[in-house]
Amino acid sequence: MYFGYFEVVRSEKALLAYLFLSTLFMEIILRWQSGEQFLGMGLFFSALFCLALVLLTMSLLHLMNWRFARIAIRIWLLLLTAFFVGQFVYYAIFKTYFTLYSMFHGGQAASFYKLVIDFMIRDPRWILLFLPLILFPFVSKIATWVTRGGFVDYGLLFVLSVLVLMTCLRLFTYGERNTSHLIFSKVDPRVSVHELGMVGNGYGEIARQVVPTYKEIYFAPESSVIPGREANVAYDLGKLLEGEEDAALAELTSHLLSKEPTSKNIFTGRLSGYNLIYVIAESFSDLAVREDVTPTLYRLMNEGVQFENFYNPLWGVSTTDGEYAALTGLYPVPGIWSMVESKDHHLPHTLGNQLKNLGYHSDAFHNHSSTYYQRDKTHENFGYNFYAIGRGLELENLWPASDEEMFRKSFPFYMDQSPFSIYYLTVSGHMGYDFKNNAMSIRHQDKVEHLPFSEEAKAYLACHVELDLALEKLLAELQEKQLLEKTILVVHGDHYPYALRQSSMEELAGKPVEGFDRYKSKIIFYSPGLKDVKVRKLSTVVDLLPTLSNLMGLQYDSRLMMGRDVFSPSKPHVQFADGSFLTPQGSYNSMTGEATGIEEEELESLIQKVEKDFYYSNLIFETDYYRYAEKARIKIGPSREMLSEEAEESPDQSEEDSSEEYEEDYQEEETQEETGE
Repeated sequence: MYFGYFEVVRSEKALLAYLFLSTLFMEIILRWQSGEQFLGMGLFFSALFCLALVLLTMSLLHLMNWRFARIAIRIWLLLLTAFFVGQFVYYAIFKTYFTLYSMFHGGQAASFYKLVIDFMIRDPRWILLFLPLILFPFVSKIATWVTRGGFVDYGLLFVLSVLVLMTCLRLFTYGERNTSHLIFSKVDPRVSVHELGMVGNGYGEIARQVVPTYKEIYFAPESSVIPGREANVAYDLGKLLEGEEDAALAELTSHLLSKEPTSKNIFTGRLSGYNLIYVIAESFSDLAVREDVTPTLYRLMNEGVQFENFYNPLWGVSTTDGEYAALTGLYPVPGIWSMVESKDHHLPHTLGNQLKNLGYHSDAFHNHSSTYYQRDKTHENFGYNFYAIGRGLELENLWPASDEEMFRKSFPFYMDQSPFSIYYLTVSGHMGYDFKNNAMSIRHQDKVEHLPFSEEAKAYLACHVELDLALEKLLAELQEKQLLEKTILVVHGDHYPYALRQSSMEELAGKPVEGFDRYKSKIIFYSPGLKDVKVRKLSTVVDLLPTLSNLMGLQYDSRLMMGRDVFSPSKPHVQFADGSFLTPQGSYNSMTGEATGIEEEELESLIQKVEKDFYYSNLIFETDYYRYAEKARIKIGPSREMLSEEAEESPDQSEEDSSEEYEEDYQEEETQEETGE
């Protein structure tokens, strides 16, 4: 009897060990896939979170009838396997992990099943994740279930494991920060999974729903520096502090007051009254620009303003987060769909709203489903009349759809409505890149057959021929309507082409693409009224909203955006979703903790600054701060007529004068920026 009882207890310990090792094995596979540093504290915390999860599971299973418990174990293991396989494939495609929020809101993603299959074939390591499930029937002969007791015992062990875990989180640091920061603050899932594991990341998502993040972290405001020139401000923020009892709003307002606003400069109002056409092109980068294949893209990129150190980060929800960053000048909030969740927010600084309020005709077009990411609900709040498939725009049923057809069919909506503010979100450059399933790559295969590249690289180029044709038609239409001379055209990608293999990117680039280079690109920033200008300073997508607002002479508050007007003498930097960043002096990789070109005494303050930017950007979102700030608005923007008069009165400048004046005014900054990225 005693020996038999000992054997049964030992077999249940075997079950506990098997479930723990199975969960940890899946964590290890994801860690291996990511390509980031394998050994480290992240692996230790992954093991602790796995143990806590399994102990909690064992405790709850002991509340069930033994027959149900045995079935429940198999279901639990099946669901866990499905979850990890889903994360593996999602990372293979999007280079990040889906959150619990996305899991419950992302049903439409199933429409890309062909892409999922393609990437599962491309990296078959996901098959290894099924090993624990496959082996379980054999292991279950040893790891059997016990019907007696267990709920309290495992429950107490679970509590003990949590106490040990929390203690370790407080003791060990992540870079310059306490590791518990990753639990209670909204951070990029890649960082959280790397440092805590997938189970730990899930715990953090749940914890953040219970604990308000703004009460967990506090940053002392920076000292204020008042510029000598007139500043780009629109609110009397000091008025908002009078009698404010809300701690989050008071803290945020104090911080914004401490920020140095950007100054008006020689480019302020240079393009007042111009039409604006703003294009966010799917997976577009300078890798798609070749004079012999995409000549219109090549001409526009080389004749427009030269952004020589432009970086396009990848955010957690790829395209929609890329839209949000560009259109709001704020960083997307990790773990949610920022664009969707902002649909009821007050967003006066978007170009759609700023220009619409000045009497501009304002339309947005998208050649995919109008309801995907709920764009039918979000884009009107951004200031546009929205048209897409299923909402006033009929296009040929292809995947991906044609950019050229969308542009051509959209012209009648606005070409006779000048001044206009137009926004396009394109899909012709969408992955996957092959000549079997991608309609745009197939359409233009003959344009790239002569190139000595792999099929994937050629297919990427081929599908961007469609964007090239769309812009060619756009320029011809503007020229015919005599509007080209009074129009600004901006084109950039929603993110870098992360679906391309490393080897394909290097083929197209003609050189190694390592580290931050994968995010480096160029954009089209074209207007006949602004030529021969080079921007050598670091820049990124969140800088485009304040830059355009300044160029068009709009009334905006530079303190309330995370980006910076690139023509102002502000200190440039680029930061990424994982907390990595670039400065003119060097770079910092948050995943490895490695800094290049940055003095050690400077590094900690820069890390804190980047973290602060993310924190306060999130707080602006969470508090709907722009609505709150409206009561402190101190100026009203110019009317449409005033803009037109200013544009007429502004003297034309030669290309040489424009370039010289910019170089002379910012010679010191430019000299520094040339020394590094």
